[in-house]
Amino acid sequence: MISNKRVLRLRFPERDIPAWAARFPDAGSDDALLSRIRPLVLARGHLTRPEFLEICAWKSVRTKPRCRKNTAHRIETLTRAALATSDEALKINLLRLLDGVEWPTASTILHFCDARPTRSSTTGRSGRWATPSRPSTRWSSGLGI
Repeated sequence: MISNKRVLRLRFPERDIPAWAARFPDAGSDDALLSRIRPLVLARGHLTRPEFLEICAWKSVRTKPRCRKNTAHRIETLTRAALATSDEALKINLLRLLDGVEWPTASTILHFCDARPTRSSTTGRSGRWATPSRPSTRWSSGLGI
């Protein structure tokens, strides 16, 4: 009998695992961020620059330099507008105007800051949208979808 199972092989020495893991520190669960940031944002109606940068860093270490390009005024203006509208596509698109923010990060920002559950860019489903839709072509173009 021929097996079709593929064997996973590391492309680097096993002893390097701790070094690679250290590049992506475990910030723990999102419970701390939710309990600390969400009530402040819901009361205020927008993110501050430090809150925005913390959420972006939690989501992806790679986008930190681009996210830092955003001014406090730009973050306040765009997050206030995104959180104020009930139009789901507009929420995402307003957040995507921020440097370093694409579908996954915009969805994460809404997860932490919006009063309602948000749509996932990877599953295409949520409690708010009845049917999945395609993410922006800018984000999805490299995925072949």
